[in-house]
Amino acid sequence: MHVVFIHGMSCTGAVWDPWAPIFRDHGFTTHQPSLPFHDPSDAQRVAGQRNSDYLDWLAGYVSDLPERPVLVGHSNGGLLALKLTERGLSRATLVMNAIGPRGAWAVYPGLIPHGLPHFLQWAFWKKPVVLKR
Repeated sequence: MHVVFIHGMSCTGAVWDPWAPIFRDHGFTTHQPSLPFHDPSDAQRVAGQRNSDYLDWLAGYVSDLPERPVLVGHSNGGLLALKLTERGLSRATLVMNAIGPRGAWAVYPGLIPHGLPHFLQWAFWKKPVVLKR
C-alpha cells in the first residue's frame, strides 16, 4: 500500500523524513513529494502558485501510482489531501492541523514588526515575504 505525505507551505517533502521510515517498517511504500518550486525553494514562483495549481499537480502524482494511496497531510498539505480525497483519489486520508477551505489568517502581535513593511508595499499579495530577525 502506498502512503503519500504532503507537506505544508514553508517546507519540502523532507519534513516527513522522521515519519516515512516508520511507515516503511510496517510494509508501506512511502512518497514524500515536494510541491512545485519548494525544493529548491523559489519564493517568487511559489508566490505565483495557487492551491488549485498544487492540487492539479498532486492529482497527477497520485494518479500515476498503481493504486489509490493513503494521504497524510499537514497544514496546507492537509487541505490539499482533503481536496484530493474529495476527488476520490485516496484510499484513506489523515490530516494534521489542516488549513480550512477558506484559508488561514492569524496575526499575532509579535509578527507585526516583521510583516508590516511587507504589507505597506503596493501589490504585497503578489510578492513572497521572507521574515527576518
